[in-house]
Amino acid sequence: MVNRGAGGQKRIKLAGFGGQGLILAGTILGKAAILGGKEVLQGQSYGPASRGGTCESNVVISGDDIHELSFAGQEFDMIVCLSQLAFDRYSRSLKEDGLLIVDEGFVKDMKMGREGVELLRVPFTKIAEELGNRAVANIVMLGCLVNKTELVSREHLREAVLDTIPKGTEGLNVRALEKGFRLGMGE
Repeated sequence: MVNRGAGGQKRIKLAGFGGQGLILAGTILGKAAILGGKEVLQGQSYGPASRGGTCESNVVISGDDIHELSFAGQEFDMIVCLSQLAFDRYSRSLKEDGLLIVDEGFVKDMKMGREGVELLRVPFTKIAEELGNRAVANIVMLGCLVNKTELVSREHLREAVLDTIPKGTEGLNVRALEKGFRLGMGE
C-alpha cells in the first residue's frame, strides 16, 4: 500500500458537479484529520447552479502549521474527479507523481498528457445505487480514498461521517463507508 498520508502536507481536491456531496465530503475529511490531531485547511467553490454546475472541495492536511491559506496556483497530491468536466478542468493541477481517482461511470475520456500519475477508476455512483441511494457515492469515495492513501484513520473517518451526516441515515452511510474501505486495493 502506498502511504500518501505520511509526513508533510497533503493537498487533496474533490471535484465534480453540484449535488454529488463533494463539499460535505471535504468537510468530513477535514473533521477526520482534526480528530487525528492534524492541521487542516478546507475551502470550496461551486458554479452559479448549485446542482449540476461544477463544484470542488479542497483540503490540506498537515502534521505542522499551515501557513499558506490559498489554493490558487497550487498542485495537488490527490485529485478525485466525479465528472468529466471536473477531470477536464482540474486534472492538470495534479502533481507528477500524484494519485487521480475517477468515477468511471462519469469520466470516460482521460487524456492527461502527463506521465507518472497513478490512476484509479472506480464506479462510485453505481456502487451507491446498488446500496440503494446514489447520494452516498461521496461516502463510498471517501472510504476508497482513505483505504488507498491512509490520509486519516478509518476510525476517525467513521466518527466524522457519523457526526456530519443527517440523522436517520447512519446505517446507509456506514454501509457506504465500509464498501469504500474495500475498494482501491484489489480487495
